[in-house]
Amino acid sequence: MRVSTLVFLLIALAPVCAFATAQITNEILIDGKSRMLFSGPFIPYLSDPSEQAKLKSYLSGALCSASWRGYRAHWKIQDTQLLLVTLVADPRDQSPKDIPLTAFFPNHSGPVPATWFSGKLVVPMGKLVKSVRSGYQSRYEWYVVLTVGKGARSPSPLTRIAAS
Repeated sequence: MRVSTLVFLLIALAPVCAFATAQITNEILIDGKSRMLFSGPFIPYLSDPSEQAKLKSYLSGALCSASWRGYRAHWKIQDTQLLLVTLVADPRDQSPKDIPLTAFFPNHSGPVPATWFSGKLVVPMGKLVKSVRSGYQSRYEWYVVLTVGKGARSPSPLTRIAAS
């Protein structure tokens, strides 16, 4: 009876454990400093299956549990515009590969205005308060939240939110 209960629990919890890895964050340049970005502004662009296929052609096929997306994006905000600066495939590999932005945007070698993205950009700041090995669940002292509409940052001041 005990063995069957243990086996059942292991099987039942296996899917939960599979997603229990902290994710490699995107990065954003703010005030001249590279910071973690707890948002995925490139994800809406990849909702088109033809764009997903382009990405897959650059991935090794063996995704790391710390990078379910398979890539790491580097962003910056310049003159209120959110810009995609670089994409790196398989960011945990010994030699990650740059993905040329021209693969997705034939007329841009970079940076590319992120006109497809509207939403919030969440940037953790300060000291790590609580480390959680799952997604973007680790907690920091405070966060900066930027509101973006069609790739343009709202002119409102940065929203600073203290960790609860």
